[in-house]
Amino acid sequence: MKARSLVTAAALAVLLAAGSAGADDLAGKIALGVQVGTQSDVAGQVLKGSQGTLLGQSATIDAKRYRDVYRPDVRYQAFLAFGITGKLELVARGSYYENDAVGVSAGHLGANALSAFLRQAENPASSGTTLVKLPYKEYGAELALRFYFAPESRLKSFVAPVVGGRSVNQALISLSAADGSRLMNVPFSKSGTVWVGGIDLGFAFDVSSHFFVGVDTGIRYQTAPKSANASQLSGIGGLDESDARWTAPVVAMVGARF
Repeated sequence: MKARSLVTAAALAVLLAAGSAGADDLAGKIALGVQVGTQSDVAGQVLKGSQGTLLGQSATIDAKRYRDVYRPDVRYQAFLAFGITGKLELVARGSYYENDAVGVSAGHLGANALSAFLRQAENPASSGTTLVKLPYKEYGAELALRFYFAPESRLKSFVAPVVGGRSVNQALISLSAADGSRLMNVPFSKSGTVWVGGIDLGFAFDVSSHFFVGVDTGIRYQTAPKSANASQLSGIGGLDESDARWTAPVVAMVGARF
């Protein structure tokens, strides 16, 4: 979080005071590059607080945020951009991200503590009664419209609205109580596409007439995957009605413009 705050502060400072150095504008130019960084979950509950029956016993489930379950990891992105005008650039971006879900204390089953494990299933039919240990994976595509405040300067600050989508696999949930009761690899959410919207804030620095480096951060709103509505969880309704997900990516970029 401290690193993200520093990056955001730097980007804001650049927005307020970007110097000029007589470089060409962006109109008609093509840029391509790669971005590597991470993201953190900001808001949203993946497990909803609920009460009911599970495995023939009374159960209480505590609400858990995405950030409680998923830890930040490396995000990989590649982009292709085209200068529409001197200050506007249309950016198409593809991304790949995966991270591990951790087990969390999730409430009580009867008088016993209950733990929950969220995993993704690439082949749910073969999961059986063994805990599936696969990372969360997503493949994304986004379009951004970057507005540069000083495109003629070597240090180019920008802001950009972003829209896109991400493809995610089916998620499974396993619940285990201290008395040995357990429910393994139950469908939690469906595979499919979730929609994304947000805003980018960042800057690029021209190392030469063709090559640049920079930092890109922002905020993303990601719709929730559809609940699997598994019959095994019907006695404790609402558990799998996850919120939309708010995340904050921060990536370093290297690119070339021609």
